[in-house]
Amino acid sequence: INGNVADPTERKNADHCVSASQKIFPTSYSELRYYLACPHDYEMRYIYQFNPELATPLGYGKQLHNSLNLIHQQFKESGAMDVGTAKKIVDDSFFLRYAKGKLGDNYKKGAMKTIENYVRRYSSEFSLVLESEKPFEFTIGSILISGKIDLIRKEGDVNPLSIGVLDFKTEEQKKGREVPIDTQTQLVLYAIASKESLGYNPKRAMIHNLDTNERKEVKLTEETMGKTKQKVSNVVEDIRKGIFPMKPDNGRACAECDWFNVCTKNIGGAAAA
Repeated sequence: INGNVADPTERKNADHCVSASQKIFPTSYSELRYYLACPHDYEMRYIYQFNPELATPLGYGKQLHNSLNLIHQQFKESGAMDVGTAKKIVDDSFFLRYAKGKLGDNYKKGAMKTIENYVRRYSSEFSLVLESEKPFEFTIGSILISGKIDLIRKEGDVNPLSIGVLDFKTEEQKKGREVPIDTQTQLVLYAIASKESLGYNPKRAMIHNLDTNERKEVKLTEETMGKTKQKVSNVVEDIRKGIFPMKPDNGRACAECDWFNVCTKNIGGAAAA
């Protein structure tokens, strides 16, 4: 056919505009905790993409988590784990990029001692472990939450899907101006993830402090799970609206913030104590 021919059918132009609330918003607790600590901190990191000053112990917590994961995986394969084997795993795998020489050696020795104490006290419970460093994804409305659960373990013999979620923490992670962690929100969120992403029936949520080798239970009920979902939804809604007030929470003083010298809240000596 030569020339242009008009479309003989009646058509309506499609509306390709998607509202912000309909767009998938990918995130994780690791990101959202910055907003919970101070919305302006989140803005600097994830909107403007500024990187804070590197701290010497950067990655210490991650290396401990990696060692623990290797230990639990090896136990699942062999059915055995002793202190000597655990320490060798740390020796072979532990590495801090920004801690060299004697300083790096000291961190490794500290990690070995931490792992040794953990294995001595809790190796009898290793048979309860179902998953370690288990990745997950689930949605809250149009929000896509992803992350990893440090440990998923059996809770009771009646229902094989009844589990507890456990997260490892260390005081060393707080050094280098680390942002405080709202453990209640994090653990409840991970319990929700174990249910909605992995198909488990979460009964308990626990924080394991690797420095003290003690565990603390986080309240886990339908009410706390509902409130946590709403909390995440509210935070993401504010992010979408561009609401980033300079408002430090969780007891974090402005003077400890990475952005202290460029934050207008602190110009003229107005920093929070």
